[in-house]
Amino acid sequence: METNLSKKKFVNIFFPVLLVAVSVFLCFRNYTPGTFLTGWDTLHPEFNYKVYWHRIIFGAWQSHQGLGAVASQAHASEIPRVILISLINLFFSMDKVRYFYAFLMLILGPLGIYFYLKKIILEKFSENASSVGSFTGGLFYLLNLGTLQHFNVPLEMFLTHYGLLGWSFLFLTKFYLNGRRKDLFIFVLISIFSTSQAHTPTLFYVYLMSILIYLCSLIITNKKELQNKKRLFLTRSLILFAVTLSVNLFWFLPHLYYAFSKGSEVSLSKIHHLFSDEAFLVNKKYGNIKDTALLKNFLFNWGVYGGENFFVDLLNPWIIHLRKPLVCVVGYIMFGFILIGLIVSLVKKNRYSLSWLLLGLVGVFFIFNVNPPFGFIFQFLQNNISLFKEVFRFPFTKFSTILMVAYSIFFGYFAGFVSEFVQNKLGRVCPFIVLLVLSSSLIYFSFPAFNGDLINKYMRVSIPNRYFEMFKYFDEQDEYGRVAELPTHSFWGWVFHSWNSAGTGYQGAGFLWFGIKQPLLDREFDRWNILNEQPYRELSTAVYSEDSVMLINVLNKYKIRWLIVDKSVVAPGLDQKVLFYKEIENLLSSINNITLERDFGEGLLVYKYSPKTSFSRLEVIDKPFVTNSSLFKEYYDPIYSVHGNYVSGKGVEYPFLGVNHVDENISNDSIYSDEDFVYLKVPSGASIVGELPVVPVRVYLRSNDSGNYFVDITFNGESINKVDLLVGDRSGVVIKIGTEVFDVSNVDVNSAIGDVFVSPSKGLEVTVYKSDGNVSPKKISYSSLENCDTMRSGYFSSYSVSMIDNGFKITAKDTLACLTVPLSDVLSSETSSLVSVKLDSPTGVNADSFCMLDDATGLCVDFFEGDKFLSIIREDVNSYSLRFFSDARNEKGDVVKEFNNIKIGTYNSVLNTSVDVSLDNLNIDLSSLAFSKQKQFTVHPTEIPGNRRSCKRGVGLGDSNFISSEKGLIFNSTKGSLCDSYEFPLAYHNTGYVLEVKAKHYSGVPLRLCLTNEYSKRCDLDVSLPSSNIDESFFYFIPPMGDGVGYTLNVSNYVFGDTLSRNELEYLSLVPVSYNLIKNITVGNSTNSPDQTYVLNEAYDDGWLALCGWKVCGAEHVKVNNWANGWVFNRSVPSGIMIVFWPQILGFVGFSFLVLVLLLSFRYKEKDST
Repeated sequence: METNLSKKKFVNIFFPVLLVAVSVFLCFRNYTPGTFLTGWDTLHPEFNYKVYWHRIIFGAWQSHQGLGAVASQAHASEIPRVILISLINLFFSMDKVRYFYAFLMLILGPLGIYFYLKKIILEKFSENASSVGSFTGGLFYLLNLGTLQHFNVPLEMFLTHYGLLGWSFLFLTKFYLNGRRKDLFIFVLISIFSTSQAHTPTLFYVYLMSILIYLCSLIITNKKELQNKKRLFLTRSLILFAVTLSVNLFWFLPHLYYAFSKGSEVSLSKIHHLFSDEAFLVNKKYGNIKDTALLKNFLFNWGVYGGENFFVDLLNPWIIHLRKPLVCVVGYIMFGFILIGLIVSLVKKNRYSLSWLLLGLVGVFFIFNVNPPFGFIFQFLQNNISLFKEVFRFPFTKFSTILMVAYSIFFGYFAGFVSEFVQNKLGRVCPFIVLLVLSSSLIYFSFPAFNGDLINKYMRVSIPNRYFEMFKYFDEQDEYGRVAELPTHSFWGWVFHSWNSAGTGYQGAGFLWFGIKQPLLDREFDRWNILNEQPYRELSTAVYSEDSVMLINVLNKYKIRWLIVDKSVVAPGLDQKVLFYKEIENLLSSINNITLERDFGEGLLVYKYSPKTSFSRLEVIDKPFVTNSSLFKEYYDPIYSVHGNYVSGKGVEYPFLGVNHVDENISNDSIYSDEDFVYLKVPSGASIVGELPVVPVRVYLRSNDSGNYFVDITFNGESINKVDLLVGDRSGVVIKIGTEVFDVSNVDVNSAIGDVFVSPSKGLEVTVYKSDGNVSPKKISYSSLENCDTMRSGYFSSYSVSMIDNGFKITAKDTLACLTVPLSDVLSSETSSLVSVKLDSPTGVNADSFCMLDDATGLCVDFFEGDKFLSIIREDVNSYSLRFFSDARNEKGDVVKEFNNIKIGTYNSVLNTSVDVSLDNLNIDLSSLAFSKQKQFTVHPTEIPGNRRSCKRGVGLGDSNFISSEKGLIFNSTKGSLCDSYEFPLAYHNTGYVLEVKAKHYSGVPLRLCLTNEYSKRCDLDVSLPSSNIDESFFYFIPPMGDGVGYTLNVSNYVFGDTLSRNELEYLSLVPVSYNLIKNITVGNSTNSPDQTYVLNEAYDDGWLALCGWKVCGAEHVKVNNWANGWVFNRSVPSGIMIVFWPQILGFVGFSFLVLVLLLSFRYKEKDST
């Protein structure tokens, strides 16, 4: 008897210890000394506990999130975890804290499953069988692809959910069965430490739903027990559910305020708009039985930055491992064991099998999402409940853990059943053979985890000490102000650092705000408050247009005192010019009020702005400007730039502010177009605020009675000025007006020559050129033939050049071949500043046949006018080259392009004058504004092929293809994304534009547009077209962006998962417009409030209250400067005002419930314990 007890005791100790030993070994193999476990979505309270404690205790409002935001995430739920890691930090250094917590959850998770199986599921099995079943179930929970995906890029809430879920169900079940105080009290303690899983509350909702399903199914399946104790079991179930909810009220109640007041705003952010549907489609790819059987999902289709400007597969070691023939076979065999365990448990009428079957089916339903067999239900919920679509865009992360538990339960049941069977038939040793076989299979299947690939190596990062020195600096600053981060090259809330020789470092949503106590303007916060997106748009516009005045306005408006410039930030996959480091330094150094405060080394700089009026969180402003307009998706604030502080109210209206939709296209109520013009609908009574910076004028060719020609410059139909051409013969005459060049040789008298943008206050430069004759190139350097599409080079590409009569021909295959001839080989350095190129070709000549290349910028600088190319030569001819093209991309065979009768024309200037174009004496009618479309900025894809290619460099089209239709170009993307691009080399950045795109969406995701600024290499416009299945045009504003030149429109037809992306592009036009004029149009009389406004420089929200004594002040709550809170008082502001955010009170009420539940559970006693 004593021997059996000793053996039982040994078994009860051995298997949990063995399970812990395996987990500890995994921890050891996945730890890198001297590194932080950081990256992806990361939490680092250890960087500044004092700051973090304040943020989680007063968690209803998050002041540090840019302009401030209602807590969309349950920050207060972190309190129990922060208590734990604070204790850990007493014994371990800061870099080990996050490792320790992750490893703790990795150990506790399988152990919880072990004891749940041992004490609940397999309690009626023999000791050996229950031990084997419990151990293998726990080991399965540790060694599966679901665990891999939660720990590879670890986030605390998922780790907490993983580590404590088994323990929760263990003590929940024990209390349900026995009603013991100890079990309830332990369940309450586990529930308290489990609150950290609610950092993103949707995970808690899944947990709460799982408990509800579990308890309800227990009640249904235990009818015999309920006959005698129905009320008792129902009471226990209600207690468990109420305890779970009550313990979480301290974060749940404030979150309800967010859900009802701000929940719909998440979908308004640009990040969300562009990312959500794409992310869901990647999830959809894995919503099938083949992948769900292995718990394989979207991270197997995710990339991670591997350095040297390239991305690699996030789970590359596992992808390679799973390609081995036997690995997946072992995985599917184990899934077969799970199904057998499920069937046997149902046949044996295990009282818990139905509960876990239901929970498993719920997990499968959500992970399968829109795929068969129940996809139609999921799709119905998506289409009819907007919150459902937002909450479950990543179903796997929310439901995979509960599915992992269900798999582990049935896998453990299978192992226990088989062990029991073989023990009865073959002897007591046989269960351990079952144990050995199953354990070996699990280890083989998950072998990369034992090689250190459970936690991704890119998440083990050495954070340089300079960042902690910077944290200390900011901690010592007592002045009020926000912190902005530079560079501002990307709107995505994702940052990449290069800290080591491999070019890698931190990559993820960011980490600076965990160490900096001041509010930080970071893209990660755009999703949580739509007001946070506007400062980025204004700041990036100021920086990339290199506009110091605009930058000062942004700093003052948003109370930005510090600017962090971090030169370790990289832009993977992009031209590193986009980071703009040199230009940022020059811009900041040009402003007297901005000084370099600290240099922490290795390119980490902190600049400080000293405003003329000191910033304050609370302030009083006198007589602010009043407007009923607001900014939404705008590039700058014309109201603030003219009037300074302003408040919302009944005042002046700006009809062209806030006219953008969420996807940034302009509302059809404000704009339309025809073949020749884009029209803006101006309301009656509109007027211009301030000076007109840039306006469009139309130029006509006319003649006088003497037969001499002149140009007539007009605005809205009225003549502004005239310029005599001083020529009697128009043959060979070219006019340069402003930045535009026109050949008037064949223009009819009284016809429009074209449209030009002018600055009325600066005048207009007009130059008249007369042809000076032509020359033919005497020599061509054939050695300069090259591939001019470096982003694409097919495996079978080739190109050559050969002489023909009066010229040459370029033969190309599967590439863009080009021949470049220095202009100095043809013309002398004394050449005039205007050059023409005329050539013949049997296949026709168009704008894509030739370009005058500016060697310094790499851009084409020619205008295709009539039958010739015209180019303004700004320097001597040594800075330019002639470039001839043969484009064989998207063609199946060889493409031969002939060039002959090449003639280079030179022109002499016969007139150079400046013309007054002021509008002071004109009666300007603003009933409508028409902006002319320009031929060189208009594209019909059926006529101009662009640069069609696979989006992935060096890869062919594969199954994807381009199809020319009657209306345009159809993009068909199956497994590979398709890209096209169109260049506008002469689009000057000092004027604004409207981009018109006519397209149609069929399936998958709509077309993505990136308008690349060729000076900064940044996407000045990065949008996704609406999902419209009818032919219609969409319009987008592009603001003036400095003095550069050249745009390239990149069109991408992305495919995610296994969904066909099919779109049709019919037409596009980049139309120059007077952007500042449009944005400054107003309706109504300008007014300033006579009253004082008390301002709280936190993002506007109805939850903020101004209290005068213990009562709400009788003042109107308004929005200040389109973002801050203001209270307008009659004439003057009284003293003693207190500002409170009332939803925080809900959190304190929740804390009281938590204390109450803890006390009651400690004193709990059932009246009827029989």
